[in-house]
Amino acid sequence: MNALAISPRASGAFPQPPPLRYVAILDKRLHDLGSEADPRLREDLNTRMILFGAGWSPSRLQASGVLRPAENSAPGCVSEGT
Repeated sequence: MNALAISPRASGAFPQPPPLRYVAILDKRLHDLGSEADPRLREDLNTRMILFGAGWSPSRLQASGVLRPAENSAPGCVSEGT
């Protein structure tokens, strides 16, 4: 039987889970799809997930021009409700 033990010190490494977002890669740009995406979008070859490291967030990537906000994303790449 395999088991994974996590020490209290290790479990404190992420007091809050890091942000995880879906993005679509279209025209060499990242388009934010939000934290939930329509199943058809998740299956698309242009859809990926991003796990943000310490100090990074969707808003920081948007401010730097790397990530296009969902409301400014290319038509058809954002599902309703995101």
